[in-house]
Amino acid sequence: MAYETKPNTGTLFVNQKTNERQPDHSGNLLIDPSLIPAIQAGKRLRIAAWNKKTQGGDNILSLAVSEAHESRPSSNDGAPF
Repeated sequence: MAYETKPNTGTLFVNQKTNERQPDHSGNLLIDPSLIPAIQAGKRLRIAAWNKKTQGGDNILSLAVSEAHESRPSSNDGAPF
C-alpha cells in the first residue's frame, strides 16, 4: 500500500542533489481547507517534525502543520518565588 498524505501533514525526504543550489530536503505538504482562513489572515502556523524511516530504511522528516497557539503569559512576574 502506498503512503497517503493526510490533511495537515507532509514528508521531507533527503534530496538527491545534483548541485549545491538544490535543497537538502524536499517533499510534499497537504493543507486542509480548514487552515485556509488562517493563512489568508496572515496568522502564524506551527510546523512540527519527527525523524522517521521509510519501509526501505531511508531517513525522512514527518511533518504536521497546525494553527499556532498564542503564547501564554509567563507566570514569572519578576518575583523571586
